[in-house]
Amino acid sequence: MLITGLFFIFFNACNTEEILSDPTAEAKSWFIKNVTTENFEVLKYTQKIDWENIIITSGRQGEIVEVPLLLKDYIASSSKEEYYEFYRMMFIRDNQGNFKVYYLQINTQEEDFNNAEPNFNFYAIDQSFTGSVFIKELKVKNGTHLKFKKGDRIKPSINARYDVVCVEYGWWYDDGSFEPIFGLGCFGGGGSGGGEGTPPNNPDPGYGGSGGNNNSSSRDCGPGYIKKFGKCVSVAQLIEERIKDSLDPCPKGVLEKLKNGSADITQILKDLGASETITINMKSDSKIPNPARSVKIEGTNNYNLFISSNYTTATDLFRASCILHEITHCYFFSLVDEQTITNNPNVLNDFPTLYQAYCDENYPPTNSQSANAHHDEMAQKYVKTIGSALQEFQTGVAVPANQEPLQVYTDLAWGGLQEAPIFAEKFPVGSPDFLRIKGRYDAEGSGRTVNGQTIIGKPCN
Repeated sequence: MLITGLFFIFFNACNTEEILSDPTAEAKSWFIKNVTTENFEVLKYTQKIDWENIIITSGRQGEIVEVPLLLKDYIASSSKEEYYEFYRMMFIRDNQGNFKVYYLQINTQEEDFNNAEPNFNFYAIDQSFTGSVFIKELKVKNGTHLKFKKGDRIKPSINARYDVVCVEYGWWYDDGSFEPIFGLGCFGGGGSGGGEGTPPNNPDPGYGGSGGNNNSSSRDCGPGYIKKFGKCVSVAQLIEERIKDSLDPCPKGVLEKLKNGSADITQILKDLGASETITINMKSDSKIPNPARSVKIEGTNNYNLFISSNYTTATDLFRASCILHEITHCYFFSLVDEQTITNNPNVLNDFPTLYQAYCDENYPPTNSQSANAHHDEMAQKYVKTIGSALQEFQTGVAVPANQEPLQVYTDLAWGGLQEAPIFAEKFPVGSPDFLRIKGRYDAEGSGRTVNGQTIIGKPCN
C-alpha cells in the first residue's frame, strides 16, 4: 500500500491593535495552557509544531503570530486539489487578552515552497504565488477558502454562489480510494449571493495583504506603505501630501492646522487602515446645499471635495469636523468595488453604502453574519480617531493613546455618522444622547446654542 501525504488548511479571524510584548513566548504559553487534542483535533496528526521558525508580523490588524506545522507521515486531506500542501497555526490576540487560534492550509503549485518563509504571511503574499488558502478558527466548524493568482486575490462577482469544499483527513490508497478519519469542516469561497450549500463560514480577515491587492512595492515596504523614489512612504502620508486646495481663508487655515497635529490627517488615515492612495482637490463653493460634499472625478481614486462658503456663522471646530469627515468619506469611497459604482453612480453620496464598505474592508461579510455585525465596533474606532483629532485641534494638546477623547468631541464625531445605520440604532430619535449629539453638531454649525449645547469653537470667517 502506497500512501501519499497531502494536508492543508488555514485559519483567520478578527484582530486587535494590541502589541504583544513577547509574541512567541506569550502565544506558546497560552497555547500550552489552553489547547489540547480534544479541542484542536489536528494536533493528533501533527508531528511537529515548529516554534523555532515562528513568523511575526505587525500591521493595521495588530500583531499576527504564525507557526509552521508538520503533519505525521501518510496523513492526507480529501480536498483533491492538485497542489502541494503546507500548514500553519495562526494566533491573534482578542480584546480580553486571550488568543484566537486558526489553522492555515496553504495549497501551492510550488513543490519547494518554504513554509517558514517570513515574507509569506498574513500581511503579504509573494507576487508569484498561485494557489489557495483555507482559513478556519479553532472554535468554529466551517471556514473560508481564498484563491490567489500571481499574488492577487481572486474575488468572484458579488452575485456568485459560494464554492464549497469540505475537507476530511485520512489516507489515500493506490487505487484512488480515500479512507477518512475525521471531518475538518467545509470551506466556502465566492460572492455573497448565497445559494444552495452556502456554509456558515468565518469572517475573512484578508490574509495576504487584505485581499491580495498589494503590489510588489507595498510587499517590500509592509502594509500601508508604498515605494516612492526608492523609499518606503506611508500611504496615509501620501494622501495628505496630495491634498490640493483653493479654499477660502477660514477653511484653508483649518486644513493647515489639521495637517500639523499629532492626530493629523495622516494619523487619522493610518488609524482607519488606509492602503490605497487617493487624490483630493478641496475647494470652497457657495452652491452646494450641505456643509461639505465630495464628487468623484476622472481617474482612479480622484475626488473634488467642496466646502460650503455659506455657513458663515459656523465655528472653526465645525469646519474641522466637516473636513475630516469628508476626507474619510473619500477614503471609504475608494473601498467600493467597480460593480457597485456601475450599478449606483451616485454611491459617493450614499453614506450608508460607503460606511458598509469601510466595515467590509476590515470584516468581510459572510452568510452567517448580518451585514451590520461590526458596525458598532468600526463606528467606535472612527469616533475615537476623529474625536481625538478634534480635541487636539481645539486644545492644542494630543489625547494620550490610552485615553478616550472628551465627550464633546466624540459627539461631534458621531455627528458625522448621522447617516450611518448604526447611529439610529444607538441613538433613537428624541433620546437624550440623540438630542445632545444633534445639539452639539448643530450648535457648532450655526454658532448658537442648540438643545442646551453651547459652542466651544471659535468664529471662523
